Amino acid sequence: MYSFILLTAALAMLPSVSNVQIDGRFIDSDRSLKYDWQLTQQNCINNYKGLANYDNGKGRCISISPDGLSGKNWWNNCVKQAANGWYDVDPVTGNVVVSHDPYKSNWAEGRGYGYSG
Repeated sequence: MYSFILLTAALAMLPSVSNVQIDGRFIDSDRSLKYDWQLTQQNCINNYKGLANYDNGKGRCISISPDGLSGKNWWNNCVKQAANGWYDVDPVTGNVVVSHDPYKSNWAEGRGYGYSG
């Protein structure tokens, strides 16, 4: 039971996206909110350079400042990144792979969290 509570709390901290499209076509029939690590990685790199690093193992953007990341700013940046688009990421190299038009979504959410040392 305790591990379930921890898992639930951790999932609440992650950005989610739904209604994902490429060229105006939905890519998934299940349009419920889902975590997208590639959106997280690109939001982190594009909006927090010098302030945070993307952690491949955790799938999160980790602040390198004791001030942490502002939850409100993270949320807004996730929404903007989803609307502007994101691409696939090679899980081994961490490099963005542009093999088609960007994924885009008009429904995204994000959660920021403070520096934990």
